[in-house]
Amino acid sequence: MQPSEGDSPFRMFYERAEAEGVEAEKLLTALAETYSPEGLFAAAFVFLVVGPKDSRSDTIHGDIPARLERLVFHLWRCPQPGSQPPDVEAVERLLEAAKSLLAAAMVGRAVKPRATDDLTELIDRLWIDAQVIRGSAYPEQTSEEILEIAGPFDASFLELLGATPSDLAPI
Repeated sequence: MQPSEGDSPFRMFYERAEAEGVEAEKLLTALAETYSPEGLFAAAFVFLVVGPKDSRSDTIHGDIPARLERLVFHLWRCPQPGSQPPDVEAVERLLEAAKSLLAAAMVGRAVKPRATDDLTELIDRLWIDAQVIRGSAYPEQTSEEILEIAGPFDASFLELLGATPSDLAPI
């Protein structure tokens, strides 16, 4: 059940989440004004996504896609983008801000004080779940989906790229 207007502990959580979200947005803007937004995003992408084959299930099932989406949204909105290549400290601050921004959005959505009905509560729960539950449950399902969707076009892929989805899906 969602908290109501009179739930002061929930109001405190909501206000804190809202404040942390605002601070994270300010930090992202400051970073994007100093450093190249493209460079920041590329560094975050490499740090969050690249890794050994079977060790990165968070890239599909965790909060990484939602963090990357928020980074794109905020970095490319910067009115005066910087041009410096990001350094390690800037990337660390960027990653922390992205994590804080997502957490603040989810906590804020979960505990926002309001009178609500069942439909609104369901929508809020689905919104929260959609932030971190994505993709197929298992790599085998992903392979199967690739083969089902792209398999009929194997000949075209082979001609254009020299490999087929059926060749590459098991990798």
